[in-house]
Amino acid sequence: CIYYKGIKKTFCRNDLNMTYRNGNIPKNCIVTSVKLKTFNSKTDEILKEIETTKIKRLNSQPIGQPTCGSTFKNPEMGKAWELIKYAGCDRLFVGGAKVSEKHCNFLVNSGNAKASDFIKLIDLIKTRVYEKTGVELHEEIKIIGDKL
Repeated sequence: CIYYKGIKKTFCRNDLNMTYRNGNIPKNCIVTSVKLKTFNSKTDEILKEIETTKIKRLNSQPIGQPTCGSTFKNPEMGKAWELIKYAGCDRLFVGGAKVSEKHCNFLVNSGNAKASDFIKLIDLIKTRVYEKTGVELHEEIKIIGDKL
């Protein structure tokens, strides 16, 4: 990973306590690469599942477009993308930041977006989803620095 100030650090698996969406990676660290090793004798099955997942993502997510990845965590009562669509936010844009036409839980840079465009769009989506459904969305992405 790289710390905000440019310091590089390598972690071994024994340094981390990884679980789904959790681990003890320092908060001020950005993971830039990962090396994985399987210990399972079912390597062919695993590789087939990886390929199936890859194809599914290519068909359902804006792969190849500049995004921050999945923007909002799924709340307990539903999927974030369903709430975004239901609230009529699936075609929103602010400046150069817009909701992906392929998957509305992804925000894409149309070519000239500023960080402030993404932050405003995130806030607008959260407000509209809450007003329409009563559900509060929380970012899955991490915003580094002050909100602009």
